[in-house]
Amino acid sequence: MMIPFVKLGIAASAVVLGTASVMILTSDDAKKFYTRVTAAALRAKDAVKDIASDVARSCSEIIDDAVAYNEERAAAMDDELVEEAWEEDAETDIVEPTETPDADTPEGDTPDKTDET
Repeated sequence: MMIPFVKLGIAASAVVLGTASVMILTSDDAKKFYTRVTAAALRAKDAVKDIASDVARSCSEIIDDAVAYNEERAAAMDDELVEEAWEEDAETDIVEPTETPDADTPEGDTPDKTDET
């Protein structure tokens, strides 16, 4: 019949440990510890917020610089394309087509445009 005493001993020790744990956790030293840990966590949170805002500011500056770079590059490409077009026009003589006479009429004669009514 030792088994009931063992179970009773385990239950009693659990009550003693639970009571001691509650007393330790609610002591003034434990409260000071909790306060200091919480204060450190708040300081860490503020530091992380500062770093995050610095990173966000840097990212926005990088994006602004990239947009400006792309605009400059696009303008340079447009200027380059215009210059190439002018150079091609200068290299090739553009001849305006003249009116060619009709095959039915002799050269220099123009057909009469009269009403046949």
